[in-house]
Amino acid sequence: MAGYERPRLLYSFFLVVLASLLSLLQLVSASVSTLSPVSIVVAPSAPAYVFQPVPGSSVSVSLGPNGTSASVAVNASNTAQLLTNPDFYSSPDYWYCSPGQSISCYWAPSDTGSSGGVVVLYGSASGLLVRDSAFIVQNVTVPDAPLASATLVVVSRDLSSSGLVIHLVEILDASTGQTVYTSIISPGSTYTATSLDVTNYLSPGKTYTIAVGVAVVGLGGFSVDYRVDSVYLYVQTSTYTFSGSVLAVNATSASSPRAVARLVLDTASSAIDQGLNATIYLVNESLAETKPITIVNGAALNTSTDTVLLSPPPPGYSSAHVRLEVSKQSATNSTLHLLLEICPSAGACSYYPLEIVIDPSGRGAAHREAGTVTTGSAVAAGHGDVLEMLRALPVPSLHHLVPIRVGRG
Repeated sequence: MAGYERPRLLYSFFLVVLASLLSLLQLVSASVSTLSPVSIVVAPSAPAYVFQPVPGSSVSVSLGPNGTSASVAVNASNTAQLLTNPDFYSSPDYWYCSPGQSISCYWAPSDTGSSGGVVVLYGSASGLLVRDSAFIVQNVTVPDAPLASATLVVVSRDLSSSGLVIHLVEILDASTGQTVYTSIISPGSTYTATSLDVTNYLSPGKTYTIAVGVAVVGLGGFSVDYRVDSVYLYVQTSTYTFSGSVLAVNATSASSPRAVARLVLDTASSAIDQGLNATIYLVNESLAETKPITIVNGAALNTSTDTVLLSPPPPGYSSAHVRLEVSKQSATNSTLHLLLEICPSAGACSYYPLEIVIDPSGRGAAHREAGTVTTGSAVAAGHGDVLEMLRALPVPSLHHLVPIRVGRG
């Protein structure tokens, strides 16, 4: 019997071990079956700021992926148009309003007879004798070369219904605020182009404020509705020149973090013609400017700007823009390689490559006028009561500029 019991015990032990192994295999199988494949997608976060083309600009812009790099071709010519976004086609960007007490400014996407968007100066007031004024303004820097001619062209119309409305075109010294030129123009009820010769009022290398607006006096009140379709400033110089904004920098959303930005020039990879004179700098939507990168006779005097604040802008505006001023004698190309450095208050800095090719072989800016062309003249002594009235009215306040509203609102 003892010999018979031993096989039975071994057989029972084998069954217990087998049952344990089967249970363990079921447990492992159940565990493995829960580990189904997982798909993990790593999506890069969208940049807080991107490059964008300048509206109405004559430069050629090629943007890289996500707008975080750009190549810009600038045609330096002896004929140039200096104002940025001169026709307000898709926004009021680069222009600002110097409002009055009752007259303000807004941008509309279209108007009867306009080429696109327009800026409207409007307002009304009542009283025994009321007066007011308002202007739209933009700063421009004249190329640092002798001027052969300078022509300011304003396309506008007036639908004001009451009050003595005087339509003014003014040029102010941007550093002092002093008026260097004033002209009274006479737009009709349909869009009319007025051409003004301002050659003798501009000096090479200086920055001026171009202002277009209204001054009004009303006995018993006034109602002003003045509409500007475009403003162009054409200059002819003796050398190859360019002056203006070449690229916009804009927030991708209203929640983009505030940051500081600067431009850095890589002289090692740049190809700079020995005759190139240039300044490159940033201007933000509050009109704060960095100190420029300066190139004189092909040599960079410094290789970076200081910083300027970036933040989400008002509707219709860019957070900042890259400004370039060029003067050169030869027709040789120059290529500048820069980095736009953007540093938020928290987190790492981002670097955006920017290439600027300065090509003197490009064609100059063409005059673009609409409607009937009239010729204005500067206000001079001899206008009597009108001139005395103008002296009593304020000129644009360069210390009280506000963004032009998108829509009357």
